[in-house]
Amino acid sequence: MVDTCNLMREVMSIPPNYEVLLMHGGGHAMFAAVPLNLAGEMGAPADFIGDGFWSKRAAGEASKYCTVRHTAETSSLNDSMYPDVADWKFSEGAKYVHMTANETINGLEFHEDPSLPEGAPPLVADFTSTLLSRPVDFTKYGVVYASTGKNLGPSGLVVAVVRKDLIGDGELPITPGILSFKAAASSTPIANLWNTPNVFGIRALQLVLEDLKANGGVEEMQRRARRRAGALYDLIDASEGFYTNDVDPKFRSLMTIPLRIKGGDKELERRFVEESSAASIYNLVGHPLFGGLRVTVYNQLPDEAVDILLCFMREFERRVK
Repeated sequence: MVDTCNLMREVMSIPPNYEVLLMHGGGHAMFAAVPLNLAGEMGAPADFIGDGFWSKRAAGEASKYCTVRHTAETSSLNDSMYPDVADWKFSEGAKYVHMTANETINGLEFHEDPSLPEGAPPLVADFTSTLLSRPVDFTKYGVVYASTGKNLGPSGLVVAVVRKDLIGDGELPITPGILSFKAAASSTPIANLWNTPNVFGIRALQLVLEDLKANGGVEEMQRRARRRAGALYDLIDASEGFYTNDVDPKFRSLMTIPLRIKGGDKELERRFVEESSAASIYNLVGHPLFGGLRVTVYNQLPDEAVDILLCFMREFERRVK
């Protein structure tokens, strides 16, 4: 466990004034853990950047403990971009501001770490589908968390990187020990032993980090992600409207790429999924609540899989356009 935390520190250049916590329950547990650890009192205000699916999910859980408000909404911008950081408005007395680094359903991703003005509340970020795909300036954040199951190995674990001065003081008395940053950070003889740890998940994360380090680190993962996602977006943009993705290029996700065929032709999209599956290219269906298609290109996906998909997409377009 110590080796895994140290390796995470090394690979992600995490400053010494942050704790690396290995906790249970994935991202959904953090939706509750963040307000429980930071609110200070029931009903305290908390702001949520954007109003995408995962922002709403996080805010919904936080609303059990805080007075939540969405700001810098993306729905008014057709979920194609975020407002400029200078235009973000915060509630008076907000205990924290929460952002989702990658809204996987809409395909909106922050590629730069926001700089909040002096005096702004601590910035909390859900990096579940972004961590390990690019460098992160942790000094911009109070808390960064990421569940496993995307770039970090099999599901069941969540990594929380928490600035030390935020641990303990804002914890609500009702906080369960299993969700307490303070309990995880202060266990003895080492951190993260307040309860029986997910040893399998931690060992898997260690192996992922060792492999990442051996293959160029997060800088190389970022170059690779840009190259692979760039090839997909280039194909989409060159298809003259056959494939479409309406996200502003500044915010196009490098990990999760949603697309439509001819603006949402359900029959063609059904054929695309059926024929791609027959060609052993799986899981291209969009979120069941939103439809369409989605390509996920997390770190563990081989480059060859992207190349095969690109060939299939070109051939499908040629046959049915």
